[in-house]
Amino acid sequence: FSVSASELVERDSPIPSLGRRRLAPRGDALEMQLDALVVGMLGKQVLVPGDGFNHTGGSATATRIGFELATSATAARIDVVDAQGKVVFSNTSRNLQQGLQTFEWDGRNRDGGTVAAGPLSVQVIAVDGTVAVDAQALVPARVVGISQTADGARLELDGGKPVAPADVRVIL
Repeated sequence: FSVSASELVERDSPIPSLGRRRLAPRGDALEMQLDALVVGMLGKQVLVPGDGFNHTGGSATATRIGFELATSATAARIDVVDAQGKVVFSNTSRNLQQGLQTFEWDGRNRDGGTVAAGPLSVQVIAVDGTVAVDAQALVPARVVGISQTADGARLELDGGKPVAPADVRVIL
C-alpha cells in the first residue's frame, strides 16, 4: 500500500485551506516531493527576505538573522532597529562572498542589555570598496499555514505576508 504526498495532503490534510485540493498535479514525482517539502515546513522557523520581524525577547533568546549579497563585498553592516528607530544592535562583517550570510544575534543591545519583545526591523548596507552592493535582509518567521493560489502554494507566516516556498532561504 502506497500513498503519495499529494494524495495524503488531498485526503487527510488538517489544513482547512487545502481541503481536498492537491498542491501539484498528480503523477509528477518532483512536484509531489516539493509538495511534501512545503507541507514539512509547517511549524518551522525560516529566513525569508523582508525588513521586519517580531522579537520574542527574554534573556536566553537567540535569533538567527541574515542577508543575501548580489556580489562579493568588502564590508557589510547589518543593523537591528527598534520601533522608535533606535539601532539596538549592529554588526559589521568584512570580505564576504556573494550569497547567503547568517548569524545568531543574542537578543542583546549594544550595551549588553536584553532587548524587549516587540517589532524590530533589519537594515543592511554593503559595499565593495566604495561601490554599493545590492543586499537583501533576511528575517525570521514561523510557517503557520499553507494556502493555494492561482500562482501556486503560498506559505502563511506569523506576523508577515505570505511568501512562495522558493522565497525561503533557510529552514532553521
